This record gives sequence, C-alpha cells and structure tokens, in this order.
Amino acid sequence: MVKCVFININQLTQVARYYSAPILFHGYEFYFFLRLQNIGSNDPDNQDNLKLAGYLRCMSKIPEGAKHRLPVCSTVVILEDDEKVVRSFAPSSVILEANEKAIGGSLMLGEENWQQVKTGNCPIVINDKVTVKVTVEFLPDEDGCLLVNEIRE
Repeated sequence: MVKCVFININQLTQVARYYSAPILFHGYEFYFFLRLQNIGSNDPDNQDNLKLAGYLRCMSKIPEGAKHRLPVCSTVVILEDDEKVVRSFAPSSVILEANEKAIGGSLMLGEENWQQVKTGNCPIVINDKVTVKVTVEFLPDEDGCLLVNEIRE
C-alpha cells in the first residue's frame, strides 16, 4: 500500500501526465498517474466532458517488447487530509504484462467534471490536491484476472 499526494491539480492540462514517485515492490516499479480524459465526446476540444482519471502502471527491467505477465489485484481509494475515505473503487484483478500498459479509469462520477475542479467544487479534490491510496497484491495465478490491453501513455 502506498499513499500518493498530487498537488496543484487545477494546473493539469489535457496533454500532461502527473506521476507519483516510483513504488518499488518485489523487484517491480509501480507508478500511479493522473491525467485528464474527454469521456463521452469524440471532439478533443470539447471540455464539457473532461474527467480526472487515475492509472497504475508496472515497469520492469525486461527487454523492450518482452512481457512480464504479472497477476495482481489493485485497489484505489481517495482520501481526505485526515485519512477519511472520500471515494473507493472496486478491486481490479488484472494481468500486467508490459511496461507501456496501465490499468485505471475515471476518478470522477456521473456529472462531476473538470470545471468543478477548477472552481473548487469537486469532492475528490480538496485544497487543490488529490490524495490516493493504492494497494497492490500479487496473486498466485491468473484465474479470474483480466488482461490489460489498453495502452495509456
């Protein structure tokens, strides 16, 4: 388990990725990162549907193009300053197999959007920061795991 604190959230841009420090665990480097996504619109200039998204990526020292096939269960929780849980997401059992692949998605629900972050009215952004607790558990086998096939740069 690791706690990542991302500050100055309202300065995030659509092309930026906001990475945590590396999280070293059993010889693997994990990173949690935030980015903006335009969900529900094919128009990249439409900012009405911008959402803050969070992703977990696993890096290893394998040759480029090789795969590590690592079954894990990850859980993401968003916290307030006093460690009170603001939002928690269901655990995800996945197979992480390549450095360029990540698991995650929107941290915002329903009608929540980027404009609420900019105006200070978003429940997951407190004092212009997001505090995320990420738990990663190595699984003994791939049973019940989904293969991560979406690439997030």
